[in-house]
Amino acid sequence: QRRFIIEVQILFQENIVNRSIYYASQTIIAQGRRGKKYNYELNPVVTVVFMEFNVFADDRYIRRAKLREINGSCISDTLSFAFVELPKFNKPLDELETTLDKALYALKNMKNMTQMPKQYANTVFELLFSTAKLAKLSKEEQNMIDEAQKAKWDEYAIHKASVDTGLQQGRDQRSREIAKKMLLKHKPIEEITEFTELSEADVLAIKADLDKT
Repeated sequence: QRRFIIEVQILFQENIVNRSIYYASQTIIAQGRRGKKYNYELNPVVTVVFMEFNVFADDRYIRRAKLREINGSCISDTLSFAFVELPKFNKPLDELETTLDKALYALKNMKNMTQMPKQYANTVFELLFSTAKLAKLSKEEQNMIDEAQKAKWDEYAIHKASVDTGLQQGRDQRSREIAKKMLLKHKPIEEITEFTELSEADVLAIKADLDKT
């Protein structure tokens, strides 16, 4: 019996693929029971992630994955994944052909609809539209989502700036250590600045510190 993990991600998530693999793996692990004989007969886990942001570089809006050999042959269907990037799905309403087309169109555009399109009449999607009530978000709700998105971006920007600063500090420290070694070997200032990319003033300051010792 298959087990399904269905996610709808509105805000950008870093490492979304690794995250999905992690949660799917936890579902696999949970099938084992301590204290009982366990022969590793696993129920397949299918993970479907709908994303309101783009992750992959190409134009494909659906990406499917399983455990496969390099030549493409399937080794196991224990773990299956489908990643759907809704912003890349651009079919207009009058070009929807398959049930999948209609599902993706509804997921992407329902928040902007005021009534159920005729293309969805007498289909399994009538219940979906009825449950959703086709209600638009209030301005307050939209502001809450916008603020959450902004907070996520701000957090990422701060983290990235911190990492970049740390990397630069590490490079500067290494350049200074190299400059010290070159000065101790009496290498010319010009050669040291060219090799370490430190300024002449920085190298002279390092030399002054060495002269004091």
